[in-house]
Amino acid sequence: MDSPMEPSCLLLFCTNTLWSRSNVTEQSEQSNGNVKTKKVIKELLDKSLPRKCVYHVVVTDGIVGTDCKMMTEEMDEFPMSISLLMLGHSVETEFIPFSFSHSDCRLLTKCWDENGKKIPEFMSTLLQKPVKMVNLYCPMSGIEQEISYSMYRNLRKPLIAGGYVNEKVLKDLRGHTHSSDEGSIVSGLAFCGDGIQVASVLIRNEVEEEAEVDAVIKKLTEYKFPLHHSFGLMYACVGRGMHVYSKPNVESSIFRKYFPNTPLLGFFGNGEIGCCYPPANRSSPSSHVDDVDGGIRLTAAQMKRRRANMETDKQDLEMKHPPKLLHAYTTVMCLISLP
Repeated sequence: MDSPMEPSCLLLFCTNTLWSRSNVTEQSEQSNGNVKTKKVIKELLDKSLPRKCVYHVVVTDGIVGTDCKMMTEEMDEFPMSISLLMLGHSVETEFIPFSFSHSDCRLLTKCWDENGKKIPEFMSTLLQKPVKMVNLYCPMSGIEQEISYSMYRNLRKPLIAGGYVNEKVLKDLRGHTHSSDEGSIVSGLAFCGDGIQVASVLIRNEVEEEAEVDAVIKKLTEYKFPLHHSFGLMYACVGRGMHVYSKPNVESSIFRKYFPNTPLLGFFGNGEIGCCYPPANRSSPSSHVDDVDGGIRLTAAQMKRRRANMETDKQDLEMKHPPKLLHAYTTVMCLISLP
């Protein structure tokens, strides 16, 4: 695997067809006759990547990839293909893969429903980091909305995006591997760093015309992110793509129109996670601060406290009413700018 830099993190999307055909079933050497599946792609990563490089492999029905000439293709018809993104080491950024179990899912749901304080162990690391984006990969059976809400609130409102996938394999910061068949129910990859800038748009299920898609994706240009270290992530429903537009690469081509030098990768899954981010301000306390209370003019200190109280009320409202994150027949298009 040739690379101009030594990667510290690799994100790889693989079609289910390639993943299934590359796995090799072997008879156990032990006399009990157990059958073991050899995951060839995982073993290749373990042998090829630097020892401290973390990775996250996501297996889905279709993928999105960009070549070195910035040609992007949506491969949503089950070809044998992969796309990958290598991220180098930087003191300003950190990429943290994570995995959690059924019990962790129940704990996160309880954390939201009952405003509980106890959180899963894996969250303790993320709570110490400036998390800007969480890529969340869930089983085909889906997850409770409260799980994504709990992460959104506890991690101080990062962009959360991803989808429902066939299988996932990852190596975390401690060098431990986790996979779907070893109890990993939900997994993810967090982008951490104060200098990371993120935004996303949601192409809703009713959007079926190219002009409508263009208008949605164009909104990403409004953020004026520096693009010299940027990339895009596209999380789309397997029911979109050719099934909606009757021709290939519609959504990715429009992204390429506005971001000609930004690589785009992603997948076609069976459910999408995300929202328009940053979320638009919904009904919230007025930003106007009245300097008179009961006919008495407030002092500067009283005005400062009133502004602080109003900001707290606004934050509480946003935490109690997060944006809807779980969708179907949509595309979540994300733009990430690294420092």
